[in-house]
Amino acid sequence: MAVERLERSRRMTKKPNLEERIAAAFSAGAKSEGVSALMVEVEAAALAAEEAADQARARALDPTLSAGDVATSRSAAEDAAFRRDRMTTALARLGERLQE
Repeated sequence: MAVERLERSRRMTKKPNLEERIAAAFSAGAKSEGVSALMVEVEAAALAAEEAADQARARALDPTLSAGDVATSRSAAEDAAFRRDRMTTALARLGERLQE
């Protein structure tokens, strides 16, 4: 019982992550000022993910890496590219949300 209360307390005090805040921006009560500020964060996240994808891809192409390291770097590049694409899509949709 005490563990359940502690876990519930953690969830209640945990700051929502970026993806959770993006989803919340599409709720009925979202304010345009909050959406505008969130867009700045989303754009920064997209740029950071793009940089991470480029770095991981460059590492994966290094012919001196072992097959395992290549696979790890390639996976990291794909994950980062997906995050970049997801943030870019979110940014566009948030922009549309502001126009509503």
